[in-house]
Parts: sequence; C-alpha cells; structure tokens
Amino acid sequence: MNEDNESRAAMSRLPTLELPHHAVIAGEAGEEQVAASVGPDGQVIALWSKPRDLPGLSATTTSAGGATFPEPRATRAVDARVSVHAPHLTASAELPGLELAHVTVQPLPGERVLVVGARARWRPEGADRNAIVYDADGQVVAEATLGDGISHVFTTHTGDIWVGYFDEGVYGNFGWGNPGTPAPIGEYGLIRFSCDLRTQWRFPSHTSEPWGAISDCYALNIDGDTAWACYYTDFPIVRVRD
Repeated sequence: MNEDNESRAAMSRLPTLELPHHAVIAGEAGEEQVAASVGPDGQVIALWSKPRDLPGLSATTTSAGGATFPEPRATRAVDARVSVHAPHLTASAELPGLELAHVTVQPLPGERVLVVGARARWRPEGADRNAIVYDADGQVVAEATLGDGISHVFTTHTGDIWVGYFDEGVYGNFGWGNPGTPAPIGEYGLIRFSCDLRTQWRFPSHTSEPWGAISDCYALNIDGDTAWACYYTDFPIVRVRD
C-alpha cells in the first residue's frame, strides 16, 4: 500500500461529525447588531437597534488617568429588537426603552429572553439593575442586580443562568467593596442564578483548594447542566456539575 492509500485508509477510520447548518443572520432594514450569542440548543440569539443608538449602548467614561471604563447604563433609553435563529428566524420581539449598556442576550424557557448589562454601579439609593427578563411579547417580567464586572452569561435548558465575572466584578469597582458599601456580588467569580434571577450557587472561591480562587473568569461554557470554567491566576480547567 502506497503512502496515499495509507493516508486515505487512516482517514476512513476516523470518527465523523455531522456539522449543524446555520444561516447568516441579519437585522431588518435600518438595524445594526448590538450583541449576539449562542443558546443551550445551539440557536443564535441577537439584539438589534438603530445605528444612531449604538454609541449610547456602548458608552464609556475615561478617567483622569486615561483609563477607559464601560458605562453601566446607556446614555438614553432606546428601542431594540431581539431575534432567535435556529438556524432560520424562529422568534422576534420588540424591546422598547432599553437602558442597559454592553449587553449579553440569552434565551430562557417559555420563549423568554434574558438581557444582562456588563456593569452595575452601587449607590446608597440602590444598585443598578443590570438583568432584565422579557416575555415573548417584549414585556418586562423580572429585573435584578447580578453584580458588576460580568464577562460571561449562559443559560441552560432548565433556565439556570451561569455568570462569570472579571476582576473588577470580583474585587470591586463602581462603588462595590468600599468601606461601608456591600461586597461585590461577583466576589466568588462564578455564580449560578435561577430563571427568576435569584442566587442558587456560588463557586467556593475562598475555600476552593486545590482549585484556587477565581480572580478573573477568563472562559466559561455550558454543556447541558454542567459548567466548565478556566480562570486566573493558575488557569485550571474546572467542571461544575450536580
């Protein structure tokens, strides 16, 4: 058998994987994409708005030292639209008056949609509510504060919400963690919330030998009800299940 035949024979013994078909998603006329992510069933969920609103939905502030920080809120309320593609368009809803910035979108059971802003400022009169659940008609059914410094948001088939935090969410910024103010919600680095935005479980970040504490959740993915995370400082790959 010559080398080419040997290569073909070896290839024929390899397992094959059927790739799912996905379509190229696009907004309606006059819309631009604000955010897009993949849900637990492989569907693509996207958020759209008018081009003039995009700067407000990605607002930033530059400090006196020259550092740039994402703003917790949009510069003004805007009208947005969410769409779900699996791979073709399966659902669409208008979301009027959206005020969150730097958002992630994920599907929830019952044709509901979760929109989460990356930042949340703590104030004496109350923290920013940076998580909103909408029903299939675009009506708000729940709001809550999931904490500042959010880097990853994924939902499961059953509606659990996994959230990973970067360093500012772990150690505090925007008013969190100062003397006389609450500890950062994301101080554990990884939290699972219920579909009604209540805390269910926190990573044992302060007593988690031998895995170490999460200073920055660099990567997060969900397989069924199991979460996989990789985080700073030692970059272990950790599975969380049951």
